[in-house]
Parts: sequence; C-alpha cells; structure tokens
Amino acid sequence: MEKKPNHEIFYLFGQKNKNLLIMKLLISFILFSVLNVSGSIFSQSTTFDLAVSGKTVKEVFRDIELQSQFRFLYNDDFDGLNRIVSLNANNQRIDEVLS
Repeated sequence: MEKKPNHEIFYLFGQKNKNLLIMKLLISFILFSVLNVSGSIFSQSTTFDLAVSGKTVKEVFRDIELQSQFRFLYNDDFDGLNRIVSLNANNQRIDEVLS
C-alpha cells in the first residue's frame, strides 16, 4: 500500500515562508521610512550662522562641518571646490545656505 503525500503540509509550509517574507519586507520598509523622515526633519530644523569671505568651497564645507553635525562627501578632483565664494547666512537652514 502506497501512501499519498499530504500536499496541505507543503502548501502551509510555503505559505508560512511567504508570510514571513512579507512581514520582513514590511518591517524594513517602515524602518527605512521612519529613518528617512527623521533625517529630513533634522536637516530642516537645524539653523546656523555663517559669515564667509574669500574662502574656497572646500573651506566653507569644513566650516559648516565644524559648526554643525552635517558631513560632506565629495571628490577632491572636482573643479568647483577651489572656487572662491563669499556668503553671509544668519539663522538659515542648510538648504538655504548651500543654494
């Protein structure tokens, strides 16, 4: 007498893995969304004062890094980093200073 495989067990096992995958993806998406929102809120609410005259863009980035928690990553071969700039920012957000 031959036993027939019980297909319901395989179906439930496959459905369980599918539900687990959906839960993992959903948790990852929610975590990413929360971190993204908190990062954008921080950058929009942080203001600082900066007065710069006759400095390169690279030096301005360094000054901003010293006064705030922002960090800049850039390629040293970029030609625009050696451009001389002057700016006066009083109680402005980072996006306003950099524009």
